[in-house]
Amino acid sequence: QLGGPVPALVGGERVTTSATIASVEPARPDTVVARAAACSVDHVDEAVAIARGAAERWRRTPARERAAVLFRAADWFRARRWDIAALECVESGKPWDQADADVCEAIDFCEYYGRGVLRLDAASADLVQSPPGEANRLTYQGKGVTAVIAPWNFPLAIPTGMTVAALVAGNPVILKPAEQSPLVAWRLVEALVAARAPPGTVQFLPGEGEVVGARLVEHPDVAVVAFTGSKAVGLEIVARAGVTVPGQRHVKRVIAEMGGKNALIIDDDADTDQAVPGVVLSAFGYAGQKCSAASRLIVVGDVYDQVVERLVGATRELIVGSPRQPEVAVGPVIDEDAHKRILRT
Repeated sequence: QLGGPVPALVGGERVTTSATIASVEPARPDTVVARAAACSVDHVDEAVAIARGAAERWRRTPARERAAVLFRAADWFRARRWDIAALECVESGKPWDQADADVCEAIDFCEYYGRGVLRLDAASADLVQSPPGEANRLTYQGKGVTAVIAPWNFPLAIPTGMTVAALVAGNPVILKPAEQSPLVAWRLVEALVAARAPPGTVQFLPGEGEVVGARLVEHPDVAVVAFTGSKAVGLEIVARAGVTVPGQRHVKRVIAEMGGKNALIIDDDADTDQAVPGVVLSAFGYAGQKCSAASRLIVVGDVYDQVVERLVGATRELIVGSPRQPEVAVGPVIDEDAHKRILRT
């Protein structure tokens, strides 16, 4: 199945383009995993127009019906858990345990946000008072067309979380996947289509960030931008989205999750039998390619020498190799650019 096409999805129709973007297996860079459509600005404009047309009907769809889409998508993922995890090993270079965890997290996101909107809907009637002679009510409505710009390091979980949160709240979503992992992201789209999300409420635009992502951020009819990625790109999105252009009827909302510089602290009374393996897993799991990875270790007091010795020894025991092998703890970095950056550091 490797090497096949990944289409765009615009208005419920699959769209192919003459130009494509190849995703390759990080452990075997000569293996093409998928060839994704390379969408243009025209595709973005068409998708936004369709999403805007679907927005009013979708935000007025009862919360229980919107939540039901998410619950059906969760079931779709459950039935394909191992296949999707295997795909993550190949396209994103994730070790088996973390690839499976990523699929499970996507399922959890569908359940969590589906149940969350039902709680909000049920509680809204009790949040306002109606004095004599008045009939007051509170309802939650979607803000509008939402652009989701997703990362490659959690190729299913994070796109799922950002997409279904916006979708179940009544917003039509346009998903721009990472260029390195379009096939895994396409599985999310397949799940939502199979879950009977109405056409126009979920659209999929693979392509270059400088083209598709930039146009989505600047488009006057996009009301929300949800982004996960680097600090540099996130700050640029915040700056661009803050410029109100002619014809824009709202102030854009940006939700930007950017990189971290996480610290772990080990003090004198810590149990090093637990602390050291935790540090190793956090720092080197998935080759450290995640914003939640430990990148600083602060060791306090007399335990310092012991922790350093044990940490070095434990790190030397890590098995590095292809994530196709279940014993591998540290797989490859995502692509050649990442490899070069590491060597320059």
